[in-house]
Amino acid sequence: MGMRTHSAAVSMPVRNTFSAWSWPEAYRKGMKSTQQTSAARIGYIDIFKAIGIILMVMGHVGFGEMFDKVIHAFHMPMFFFASGFLHKERTTGIRTLVRIKAKKLLIPYFVFGGMCCLLDGRINGISSEPWRNLLWANTTYIPIAGAVWFLSALFFTEIAYCVLTKYKWRLMIFPIALFGCLAEKLLPYPLPWALGASCVGLGLYWVGHETRKREASLKHLLNMPLGLCLILCMLDGWLILTNGYINMRAEKYANIPLFWLNALLSIYIGISLSKIIQSALKDTFIEKWLISVGRDSIVYVCCNQLVIYFVAALFKHVGIADACEDVLILIVSMIILYGLSVLFTRTKLRFLIGK
Repeated sequence: MGMRTHSAAVSMPVRNTFSAWSWPEAYRKGMKSTQQTSAARIGYIDIFKAIGIILMVMGHVGFGEMFDKVIHAFHMPMFFFASGFLHKERTTGIRTLVRIKAKKLLIPYFVFGGMCCLLDGRINGISSEPWRNLLWANTTYIPIAGAVWFLSALFFTEIAYCVLTKYKWRLMIFPIALFGCLAEKLLPYPLPWALGASCVGLGLYWVGHETRKREASLKHLLNMPLGLCLILCMLDGWLILTNGYINMRAEKYANIPLFWLNALLSIYIGISLSKIIQSALKDTFIEKWLISVGRDSIVYVCCNQLVIYFVAALFKHVGIADACEDVLILIVSMIILYGLSVLFTRTKLRFLIGK
C-alpha cells in the first residue's frame, strides 16, 4: 500500500450456458419479473437507485467538471442510504451474515475486478499493481472497473451496522462516521478495501434505516411536491458548488457539515422526485425499466465502465462527431447494460453477481 496520492478516479470520459436460452424469452421474463415483484419491492426506491445509476454512468462517460462535482456530492451517498433503507433485521449469527454478504458483494467484486485486471494486462502489459490494488488499496487504481470499490465498502458497512446494532453499540456509528470523514487528514495512507468510505457509509446507512422506521412521521419530508423539490434543487445545487470537491472513494469531503447537509438534502429531494416519477409513469415501459435498473443495480455498478470503454473505443473508430458523442455513448451503454442485466439475472450466469 503506497503513500496517499491524489490521482483521479478510474473512469472512462472509459459445456453451453446459452444452449436453451433465447434473448426474447429472457427479455419477457425480465419484464414479467418486474411486474410480479413490484408489489413485494419498494418501487420508488428502485427508481431512486436507478437515478443514482444513471448519474453514475453519466459521470463515467464524462459530462464536464461541473457535472462531476455536483453528482459526487450525493450520488454515492444515495446508494448507502438506499441500502440502509432496505435493511432487514436478521436473527442469523454474524458468521452466517458474513457468508451471505460475501456472496452478494464480494463475489461480483472479485469476478469483475479480476476480469478487468486481466483485460488491462492484455492491453497494457502484465503488471502486479492492478492485482495488488484489487486485493488491498482498491480506491487508488483498479483498471477500467474502478467503481467496484463500492462493493467492498458496502460489505464492511453492512457487517459493521449489524454488529453494532446486535450488541447495542449504535452510538459508535457517529464517531466512526466522523472518523471516515477525517481519515484523509488523520492518516498518512488510504485505508484498504475502501474502509474510509465504508465508515462514512455507515452513517448514511443508519440514516436510511432510521428513515424507513420513521417513514410515517417523516411523510412530509419524503413526499415533497414538485414545486418545492425544484426550489430545493436550486438551493442544493448552489450549496454543492459552494463547497469543495467531494469524492467518497478518495475520502474527500471538503466542509464536512456542508457535505452531510448537501447529501441528505439531495437524498430526500431524490426520494420525493422518485415517487413523483413513479406516479407519472405508472404501468409504462419507462417505469418498469427504471425499476429494473434499480433492482439489478449491481450489474450496472460492475459493468458500466467496461461497457463505456468498448463503446467509446468503437465510436472513436467510426468517427462519431464530438458534439453528440457523449450522449450517444450514454444511450448505447445503457442499452447494453440493460441487456447484460437480463443476461446475468435470468440465466445460469447469475452466480457471477452473487445470486
